[in-house]
Amino acid sequence: ALEITDYEYVGDIPSSCDDTITTEFTITAWVNWYGLPSYDHGSYLFDGRGNPYAGTGFLLYISFGSQIGFWLNDINMDSNMFSKHHMQIGTWTFVAAVFNSETNLGKIYINGELDNTDSITKEFLQSSDDPVIGTNHWAPGDGNWAPVNGVEDEVRLYNRVLSDQEIYALYKQDWGMLDVSIDVKPGEYPNMINPRSPGKLGVAILASEQLNASDVDPESIELLGASPVLWTMEDVDTDGDTDLLLHFSIPDMNFDLLVDESIYHYANLHGQLKKGTLIEGRDTVIIIGPLIEQLLVILQKLTTFFMMIAGLS
Repeated sequence: ALEITDYEYVGDIPSSCDDTITTEFTITAWVNWYGLPSYDHGSYLFDGRGNPYAGTGFLLYISFGSQIGFWLNDINMDSNMFSKHHMQIGTWTFVAAVFNSETNLGKIYINGELDNTDSITKEFLQSSDDPVIGTNHWAPGDGNWAPVNGVEDEVRLYNRVLSDQEIYALYKQDWGMLDVSIDVKPGEYPNMINPRSPGKLGVAILASEQLNASDVDPESIELLGASPVLWTMEDVDTDGDTDLLLHFSIPDMNFDLLVDESIYHYANLHGQLKKGTLIEGRDTVIIIGPLIEQLLVILQKLTTFFMMIAGLS
């Protein structure tokens, strides 16, 4: 890992490192960010432009808004795209960016998950200059200096588009993460949620042969950007094992973080065990509006009523 703050300079990488990149590429990196440096250009993770005024190459950086920025061979910055995610200070984050000139699409991934997709109509023009990691070509102290101001590790550059599954696998491979089974709205299916509801959402982390639910650190858990407001230990799925039941405030949740996989939307849960092992789980959800929610409640009441009538007859 490289720690690059206000006073370090990392030597150039040979320009031949990206010789095979023509129409598509993927770049990934781990970063533990200390916050914005005291200069004018944000925090640079990888500067593959060489001369920034030549209109070639690409740039991966953290913006003044604490978002991941992806910039492609453009002097006027109109090929810029940004993550929806805001980087957290002092936390290791896995960042990936993908460009495919055949589809004119740029993608940004955060912690193995697709965060944002945007159209980039620029043709990729390879830079003939040497790229640098964790900063740009200016010297420390210059007003244009842009150190990452943090620790950067496992920087990888591919001459192809990695799939969603490959990027997620890289993230999990690096962390040694444990998959856990979760159940959104235990006992109900499909898992319908009204984002405008002022109520709470129950989510269970289910015990298994690989997981003792009491080993989970509830305060580390996050679902759609929200932390649980309360939790209990109980046998949610009535299999004889004690599970962890968490309750999240629906207004606290960011439903833009749902992962859209065509047919289903997935809510991903992240956290760790008390001993530090990272965990992740996912479950499907269906977003509904207040009117549909009211109709479903009425249908449920009618179903209960007719079942009672049938029982009396």
